[in-house]
Amino acid sequence: MDGDLSKADIITRMYILATIQSDISEHQCAAEKVKVHDLASLMADMRIRLEMTFVLMPEQKANICSRAMDLIIAPTCTNFKLYHIELEAALLLTNVFSNPAREKILAMHVWHVCSNVQNTLREDGYLANSTCVGAQLWNGVVGHSAVTLTRFVYDILHKFKRGEVDVQQEHGYTIHLTLLMYQRRFAIEHPELLNVVEVEEEDITYAETNENTPPRKHQRTVTGRKPRVAGVCQVDLWFKTEVTARGVNLMGGGWKDYVKDTIDHDTAHFAPAALGNQTHSMVAARSSVSAATDTYMQCFSKCTQIKWGGG
Repeated sequence: MDGDLSKADIITRMYILATIQSDISEHQCAAEKVKVHDLASLMADMRIRLEMTFVLMPEQKANICSRAMDLIIAPTCTNFKLYHIELEAALLLTNVFSNPAREKILAMHVWHVCSNVQNTLREDGYLANSTCVGAQLWNGVVGHSAVTLTRFVYDILHKFKRGEVDVQQEHGYTIHLTLLMYQRRFAIEHPELLNVVEVEEEDITYAETNENTPPRKHQRTVTGRKPRVAGVCQVDLWFKTEVTARGVNLMGGGWKDYVKDTIDHDTAHFAPAALGNQTHSMVAARSSVSAATDTYMQCFSKCTQIKWGGG
């Protein structure tokens, strides 16, 4: 700086420079505030748009389907008609709950997935007259061909179970698949249902409806498809009646005798046809019944923790 400037001139020049820098700083700060405001508005707009266009990710859908298939054959599953509610609660999707719009989307998807899994269980797994395990069960019930109980349990677990099954769990699944929903004994004890074409109710609880129109259901008769052994409601009612009569504890006397009789009855009914040897079918049946008794003892000695609810 020129040494000829007076002290007052120097102070004046410094004041002017400070004022300019302060003005520049204020303008920069105002510009930053505008940017922040624009960003906040943008985030708010994006949040609204995402809420309006929320969709489940493919991984979430795959997980829901896997959990639905695993839950429906769980040894403690007793209510098939409403099991989608239990599945929805078990998903723990934190980005969905507490948001009504997202919860509705999730509920609709879970309901459809559970409905498809139920149909798969009927058509491919348990009761349908198809080429899979269901065909073997169907034909076993009406006497043409059959699979053994062991093979039946293996096929169902292979298709529906998520993860490995240890020995104790396998016994639980054996009892559940022998007794409960869509099961072989129910089919054997209710042969009149084999030739009944089911009338379905289309549940539109989660469907889009007019605000001024009350929710309604309409019936449709299933045509062009093979009859089912029993509907979900019929089996739910059967199980509820059995639990009321025998209790909720699997180790209770009412269930123990019933399970033993069921396994023996199932083996005697299905083993001869499954073996495919008519000459020795009765001998094989008696031998299988004896083996079934051992299976029954193993089941109850290793399934002391299992309890069923009343639906």
